[in-house]
Amino acid sequence: MLAPLLAAVAQLFYAGYQELRFRFYYGPIFHRFLNRKYAYYTSLPWPLKMKFLRIARDHYEYFEFVPRDNLKLTRAMKAIISCAAAQLLLFLPSSGLTFFKKIVVDPEWVAHFESYAEKEIANLNASEKHFFRRYAFDNLEEFFAVAVENFFERTQQFHTEQPELYRILANLFKQDPIKLYAPLPQQKSLFR
Repeated sequence: MLAPLLAAVAQLFYAGYQELRFRFYYGPIFHRFLNRKYAYYTSLPWPLKMKFLRIARDHYEYFEFVPRDNLKLTRAMKAIISCAAAQLLLFLPSSGLTFFKKIVVDPEWVAHFESYAEKEIANLNASEKHFFRRYAFDNLEEFFAVAVENFFERTQQFHTEQPELYRILANLFKQDPIKLYAPLPQQKSLFR
């Protein structure tokens, strides 16, 4: 009888500790970092900023960051990666990647994306000029990575150049960065 009570009290203390650590350590650090350089974050209303910060913190603490090719992985690099994950997940029903063994995506929008990407990859040979960098056309995975990067980093240009693909990604991620960025002046990209 006493053991379950002590376990419950310990969980409460741990939850309080985690909340204090978020509010006085991770939250302010991520907020200062993001508020200066990250247009996506600065455009969010306060409740969504808090959700974003919690998702970023969770990924920062729980991802295993594995550097490759003798890369010196800094805390800022880890923060950027964690924030990119938070950006992708903010409007999806889950609260983070760390709690899942599988991630299931609506197959309709994945099928739309794959169909569109296959046509674009095939058409690149006919046109040497394209909005995406050339390595995006190496395979479907590279195309997806470059499309997601442009969706968040060059939102208006992407929407203008690739409106159908932009719509597909907006439905896949359940968010439209153009609506989020609308009231803000242009900011420097965090990732370039």
